Amino acid sequence: MICKHTSNSTSSKAFDLKLKSDTVAPIQRITALHDYSTRSYLIVEQDDLFYLTEVKAVDQNNDIGVSFFSPPLPGKRFIITMSLPVQVSAANILAKVRDPPRKTKTNTVSLSNELFLSIQDLLDEFQQDF
Repeated sequence: MICKHTSNSTSSKAFDLKLKSDTVAPIQRITALHDYSTRSYLIVEQDDLFYLTEVKAVDQNNDIGVSFFSPPLPGKRFIITMSLPVQVSAANILAKVRDPPRKTKTNTVSLSNELFLSIQDLLDEFQQDF
């Protein structure tokens, strides 16, 4: 970066320049099986709907046992389902949630505004492909 002296003023302001590439997105696209593990939160496509899920088990056949949260995405609050884990294929996983949603005392989880907007962008991108 080249700077040019444009004034003889003695006052100045400090600022930080953040590049978009310097910030960590709240969701991460899944590119390999090692990108997630048990207790990870994933965004999964199932029956043409998108869900927030939590990984319960991973096996050698690339099948993942997950617990689904309801209702389907998009949304900011979800109910923790108490059903047994459901097997999903790695091909149905869209992304991993980097920071887990906030759990409340009433068996619900809630998303931060930043996470919600990132998921919205991801879903918009996938729905354009349909």
